[in-house]
Amino acid sequence: MVLLPFRTVLPQTENGLVYYFSASKGGGVETQDYSTRGCLGTIYGAAWKDNKLSFDGNDYVRVNVGKVSPHGYWSVIVSIYCDPLPTELVPIISHPSGYEDSIVSLAIKNDEIFFAAINTWDYRSKHNWVSATLQPGHIHIAFTYNRGAGDKFNVYLNGKKIAENITGETITSYTKKDFYLGYGKVSDHGYIHTRYFQGEILEIKIYAGRLLSDDEIYAHFKGAVIKLRP
Repeated sequence: MVLLPFRTVLPQTENGLVYYFSASKGGGVETQDYSTRGCLGTIYGAAWKDNKLSFDGNDYVRVNVGKVSPHGYWSVIVSIYCDPLPTELVPIISHPSGYEDSIVSLAIKNDEIFFAAINTWDYRSKHNWVSATLQPGHIHIAFTYNRGAGDKFNVYLNGKKIAENITGETITSYTKKDFYLGYGKVSDHGYIHTRYFQGEILEIKIYAGRLLSDDEIYAHFKGAVIKLRP
């Protein structure tokens, strides 16, 4: 089977796509949503740079997005550039009032990935995380959620599956309110920290009601690599 990069598919027509941010199409003081939902984001400090949205460790984007009806399947893809890597947990996607159960969210540190439906990211009591040796530079992260299989998650790093059938917290909605890119509040060992991402966000795709296959995620990773070429 020949796999074509996802960029050959019109984003607006992709089945289940509820949010699509692409820095390669960006500019101005707002971020665009290239799904059919058209959810705009307001930029606070982040800057467009070489087809990327750059965050200097004190920036964020607030995305104006409504609630998506509950679904039993979710797929999330995030493409970033990060060098150096954070040694503390740093949010990529977060909720304005903190990380609440039942929403789509993502955070990273140099050796771990935290994803989806984490209650204030207190990883001492939650299962939604995996150990992962991240390398500085371009990082492509994806996860899928299957409620029907018993709240099971698969996690992918740079197109390869690194964890399968992790039992985690239930996702019931896309988000309860607006959400942030590059900023969030993190509960670490009982203490609340405000943290910012330092690096560049290239692309984010969120699908509701659709489980992407291993091949589809790998094809998307290859498409992301092609976009990085001069």
